[in-house]
Amino acid sequence: MATLAVDVAVNALVKKADNADFYQIWANKSSAKFFCASWGCSTDALFGTVISSPSRFLQRKEGAEGLVWSQKASSIASGLTDGSIVWKAPNGTTFGVNIHVPLQIGPFGTAPYYQVQIDGGEWEGSHTSSPYTFPDRIGYKVRVSPQAHHSNLYLTITISDLDDD
Repeated sequence: MATLAVDVAVNALVKKADNADFYQIWANKSSAKFFCASWGCSTDALFGTVISSPSRFLQRKEGAEGLVWSQKASSIASGLTDGSIVWKAPNGTTFGVNIHVPLQIGPFGTAPYYQVQIDGGEWEGSHTSSPYTFPDRIGYKVRVSPQAHHSNLYLTITISDLDDD
């Protein structure tokens, strides 16, 4: 039943993100509740709009939270923006994902990519369309599933208990 509730919550966030340029949506299928240690989005009123931001907690078994944003005039130019969420697990471990959008002018420039972080370390990686699974030392299975385009990036991140299949 929890999986259905999570899917409904994720679909509601995806619908809210319709026509957005970037999102990261977190689906919690685990037995733990996570605290939002931090989130940020480096848009400004002139060039970007945050459509949805995460709540303070990612509820257990049925929780879904996300960060959704768009850039105005993105068909002409976009970039120089980041959007991140970092969660704190009950065991004290922190982990997060950042979407980095380099400068693009028209069809030229580097595509957006995502980076990962564990326990307050540096943002690592430049993943675009490749899935990523966090190391088990977090205490949970955390998998990033991207949908990448040249000027858009959509991430669904699923958290489950280590003993779940």
